[in-house]
Amino acid sequence: MFAQTPLVKNLENPQYREIILNGKATLAERFAEVDIDQVRKLFAEEQKVTKKYPKRMAEVFKITRLPERLAMISPKKASCS
Repeated sequence: MFAQTPLVKNLENPQYREIILNGKATLAERFAEVDIDQVRKLFAEEQKVTKKYPKRMAEVFKITRLPERLAMISPKKASCS
């Protein structure tokens, strides 16, 4: 099953379709109302939020082969630090 299948299947539900179409006859009419500039603006803002992390984390990101180094730490040693 594709990830989008439930969304498409929901279009068979009259109540769901009525909510989605919001008074329009087709999905094409409904999507024509979407303001692409606003979508792009909201997407850009969301990207900024997801890119933020604590400043000192930049030091951690620079550690070479970090995953391998962390994997070498035994659970007993890790709990003592």
